[in-house]
Amino acid sequence: MAALIAPVVLYKKAEPLNVWKIEAELNNPTSRFHWKQFDSCSAELLERVRRGLLASKYTKRSIKDSCRPLWKL
Repeated sequence: MAALIAPVVLYKKAEPLNVWKIEAELNNPTSRFHWKQFDSCSAELLERVRRGLLASKYTKRSIKDSCRPLWKL
């Protein structure tokens, strides 16, 4: 029987990240971090995460304020 993998989002831990730095770490074999790249999520899942982030009482206001204009929500 295959293991069921369900996405979990911890909105409380949301923070701004630099995508260029993340990509550099993913491509750096000597990185001190143990990053693992996964397949892209579906557009539907991404939309659920976005709306959840904005609706969650655990998301920091500064994160919500940064995301709303970027996502036009």
